[in-house]
Amino acid sequence: MKTPTVKNVQTSRATKPPVSRTPSRPSTSHIAACELPPSVKHVYQAVDANGNELGSVVVEALDAKGRQFYSRLDLMQIAQGRHDDIARLAVQAGMHDYLSAKRLRELGAAFLQNIGSVIHLVDRDGFGQVKDQGIEYRFYVHRGVIHSLGTKPSIKVACVPNSEQKLMPPSCDVQTWNDHIGKYLKGNPIMLIAVLAALASAMHRAFNLPRLILMIVGQSSQGKTTVQQIAQSAREQAREIENCAGTANGIRARLEQNQDCPAFLDELHLAENLDGLVKLIFLVGNSASRKTSTADQKAHEAPPLTCGLIAASEKTLAEIVASSRTTLTEGISARLLEVVVSGKNGVFHNIPEGLTPKQFSDQLKTACEAYYGLLWDAWISGLSRNHEKIAVRLPAKLQEVEAELCSEFDITDRVTTRMVRGLAVWVCAGHAALKMKLLKVNRSEIIDAAKLVLKEHVTRQKHGTTPVGEKVIQSVCNLIDRNANRFHSLSMFGRTEQSGIYGYTRGDGEDRLFLFLPGVFEELVGAQYGTQMACQKLLDAGYLIADSEGFQRQFRLPQSGQAKGMRKRFYAVKASICYESVAEAT
Repeated sequence: MKTPTVKNVQTSRATKPPVSRTPSRPSTSHIAACELPPSVKHVYQAVDANGNELGSVVVEALDAKGRQFYSRLDLMQIAQGRHDDIARLAVQAGMHDYLSAKRLRELGAAFLQNIGSVIHLVDRDGFGQVKDQGIEYRFYVHRGVIHSLGTKPSIKVACVPNSEQKLMPPSCDVQTWNDHIGKYLKGNPIMLIAVLAALASAMHRAFNLPRLILMIVGQSSQGKTTVQQIAQSAREQAREIENCAGTANGIRARLEQNQDCPAFLDELHLAENLDGLVKLIFLVGNSASRKTSTADQKAHEAPPLTCGLIAASEKTLAEIVASSRTTLTEGISARLLEVVVSGKNGVFHNIPEGLTPKQFSDQLKTACEAYYGLLWDAWISGLSRNHEKIAVRLPAKLQEVEAELCSEFDITDRVTTRMVRGLAVWVCAGHAALKMKLLKVNRSEIIDAAKLVLKEHVTRQKHGTTPVGEKVIQSVCNLIDRNANRFHSLSMFGRTEQSGIYGYTRGDGEDRLFLFLPGVFEELVGAQYGTQMACQKLLDAGYLIADSEGFQRQFRLPQSGQAKGMRKRFYAVKASICYESVAEAT
């Protein structure tokens, strides 16, 4: 029999609807070549997310136990008489009558003759979208089931997982999870914030919301991992949290497996490649993908990192990169919220009577292994059912929550303002979960928990700047303290050997200035943080004296010596940067 060409395929598709068969048909050995076997239910034309046809067909069939599965077949391979994929399909469907070259050709011809409507395949759980005739349809895939976000897609969408990693079935219902785990969120704001961050991970792409990474910082045995496992139990069985002892590529591959759901990393300070770690934080914060090229110079784009990252570490990010040459830009502070744990009970604020923090932590870990899963199932179903209502109300709700969070703080920094917006997304996720009756807390407790972590964040920034801004100020302070002998008096300019000096000093007491030579400042400070950002943070904190143009200040040099009263520009930093104010000291 002659193998149909691609042109024949298009003609057949235009004239024939999808063909459905039931298992009550005669034996496959008596079916004509243009008909489908009983185990094959439909043959579809595959399309991409933009609705464009791909060079393949998708066969929907039943295996020997009557379970549905999908198989993608390349049209070019069928046209060229290569039937390896068809043979695998025949084996999976129990169609052993077709395991010969002749019968496989007949089966391939039958598929080509019966191409019907179109289908879009996805290969993992998470958010997805498909376009048809210019209209975009959104959906969320969970456990292989398609949950529409808004109008149901006009194109059939099916999930064919590309790995064997599957979520275990839920072990309990929502009420049981709340009885053993959720009830302890009341009175424990850090635990509550972690659960809200986990729930919000399903909303970011579905509602075009900014993404914020949660990082819990504290010494060992403070309950950081327990909090991660509580958030993990909302979706899956809690297990050992993977640490960052590995390469950046290995960590990225792990995060790529968690699309639009929470992902967890422990011991961030163990990362081998600090540059790669910082880049990963930006990729997650931006929901971005990494682009590379192959040996034949073709561009390859990895899946975007769209997880909701909840990390833990014994050091802040600034402390992690302090001993390296890694550049830490200000944008990291807009994408990362560090919650530093320092209380005697660690992450716990409210411990059941009769239990020590260690006993309470062990109890929660045991519960997270036993009760898990259905909270996330109910959350995704609720987002699907209520998508239109949430989408309409969310913009105004976000503004309202942002204003409420900032009402007690004087936040003017644009970076912190962006971080607060990400925190507001977590709060809105919590309020949506309350309306779906998924959490056993109230609205004010959610707001109070968010205010608490925001207050802790703002309080740590004693100069009213961002974490990176604080690091800039501290670095300049340390630079002056450790190298005071490298700053000569400005009156000695041109009279002394200038090799190895950092700059000059001018004035005395409170009016004293350290005048950095531009090249020195840009090498020692600008190379690590970016000169413009570092200067802006020093200027905002009141430590940098600058002219109206730029960040440098012009000074007249001594009349004696080689300069003869000429003018020269420096980065002028107040000596007060090295001392605490009276208010700070008390």
